[in-house]
Amino acid sequence: MRRVPIRSAIELADVFWPEFVAIKGCVFLKRERPSKNIDVSYPVETESMSSHTHIFDILDHKAGLKREPFYDAKHSHFKSAYAIGRKICLMWALKLLHDFPREDFRVYLHGFDPIVRFHKIRKGIPNWAEAKSCRKEIKKGEVVILDTRDLRKAQHIAAANGRGGHR
Repeated sequence: MRRVPIRSAIELADVFWPEFVAIKGCVFLKRERPSKNIDVSYPVETESMSSHTHIFDILDHKAGLKREPFYDAKHSHFKSAYAIGRKICLMWALKLLHDFPREDFRVYLHGFDPIVRFHKIRKGIPNWAEAKSCRKEIKKGEVVILDTRDLRKAQHIAAANGRGGHR
């Protein structure tokens, strides 16, 4: 494995396993902390738009824009960025589950510009991307939706079967 400068490693660790902060009943990436005067009238939209990461913003890449705003999805760097995004998506879901065990979240990886975002699941408020609205993209594997409720269930099943987890 190639050595990475320590500062870069710290920055990457914060992307992969970030700190979260709760403000006005919403959860945000600490590094993107909005002001305390933030309008949370639409909490799902506020969280998902305020707390997201464009994977290409943190990588040196050559995927290039095929046409604005689309990257070349066939380029090896795009495929690698998407694979990294999938891992970040899972890590954020696990971290949110760890930090907010009584809350439910959805974490997404989507798009022509790989982006990871999340929001808290709220009764009576539609989720940021409902499966029906992006069925084609989900079927093609272009959108990943992780729900911490599913991860929690899997954890309990593993524990019940004696395969680790919390008891």
